[in-house]
Amino acid sequence: MPAAIGQLLPEPQNDFIFALIIEENGWIMACVLCSAYVTWGLCCFQLASFYSYTVQGIQIAALGSLMMLQTGVNLGVVTGLLPVTGVKLTFISYGGSSLMSSWILCGIILSLYHHGREAEEWKN
Repeated sequence: MPAAIGQLLPEPQNDFIFALIIEENGWIMACVLCSAYVTWGLCCFQLASFYSYTVQGIQIAALGSLMMLQTGVNLGVVTGLLPVTGVKLTFISYGGSSLMSSWILCGIILSLYHHGREAEEWKN
């Protein structure tokens, strides 16, 4: 009888949480989760496109890309395409510092967008 996937993974609750999500909920939940990350990335780039090549737009695009790169590296590690690096899955992995840094990045992105909108409205 094969061992459970939680026994085969080095840190199932940390780096390999996506593998456990797929094992317990199936490929539909994996597609939902991946589409949520893609939607988040597209929303960041939509916010950044409001500012055509200004500092706020570049910062929003860079921070959104940072979060998407972290997610892509984690999914590559879990699927076996990349070597194990220790990068956490954004918003989901166990650990307070990873979740806190993800929410801080979200707050910075929204703050940049909000203050940039106020500056644009103030100019006009």
